[in-house]
Amino acid sequence: MITYPNVKVNFGLNVLRRRPDGYHDIETLFVPYFGMTDVLEIVPADEFSIRITSSKPGIPDWDPMSDLCAKAWRLMNERFGVGPVAVLLEKRNPVGGGLGGGSSDGAFTLKMLNEIFSLGLAVTELASLAAELGSDCPFFIYNRPMIGEGRGEILSEFDLPDIDLGGETSYGRSNLCSNSDSVSQACAAKELSVSQACEAQELIDGVGNGYCLGVIALDSSLKVSTAQAYRSITPSIPEISLRDALSHDITQWHGLLKNDFEPVISAAHPLVRETIEACYARGCVYAAMSGSGPSVYYIDKKR
Repeated sequence: MITYPNVKVNFGLNVLRRRPDGYHDIETLFVPYFGMTDVLEIVPADEFSIRITSSKPGIPDWDPMSDLCAKAWRLMNERFGVGPVAVLLEKRNPVGGGLGGGSSDGAFTLKMLNEIFSLGLAVTELASLAAELGSDCPFFIYNRPMIGEGRGEILSEFDLPDIDLGGETSYGRSNLCSNSDSVSQACAAKELSVSQACEAQELIDGVGNGYCLGVIALDSSLKVSTAQAYRSITPSIPEISLRDALSHDITQWHGLLKNDFEPVISAAHPLVRETIEACYARGCVYAAMSGSGPSVYYIDKKR
């Protein structure tokens, strides 16, 4: 069985308070983006194995047995006695970019094992298992716009306006350097390093009525530790709650919908702020950093 684990972006991210267990209470809107995917293959085997490959630069080496795909299989094996499988993960999504690529791989592994071994687990049961892997793993079980609260694992439905989330578009190199109506033009106007942008960013525009969602994964060297990002901010209750900000028209989100990590990460990595400014210079209706960064997303009117 082969699937294509997608990424997510965060429409707003408020860090409310630090909890006694060391985690933080947050509120965010998780939104799936289907224009960037890994490739995950799982087949029954005589013994468990996992192999991780990538043709993309900047993907670090790590022990495959520590990957969330392996942890997901161990969890399912311990709870339900699933048989051994061979896992092949082709990493295409950015690592440490605030897009949840690893969490997506782990959640998709749970869903695939449920199907391969005919376990019949309900979505809510899979989401509960996913919460044991990571805070944003449960979102990828549902894989549709969801408000995330608690440490991110408490989810509730949310109806987005007419925004195309990437649909079935393929994952590939950005057209940043060639499209005269692209973000690269605005980047150049803002004296951004176009070579850095073109070599290191991935951009897929959704196509649909209304608005489209785009994701820009910045230079692979700009990795951000989520734990370090949390240590760098002071939790607080926002003047405008996430739901109140989202209730406004998209054209009014700028200035209302905020990511608490963005000021700190932008100060450490100015390219984040410059890229967001370039998106607005292009005419995008909203742009922000996703998660703990440094990836940037934008919402634009369909052109």
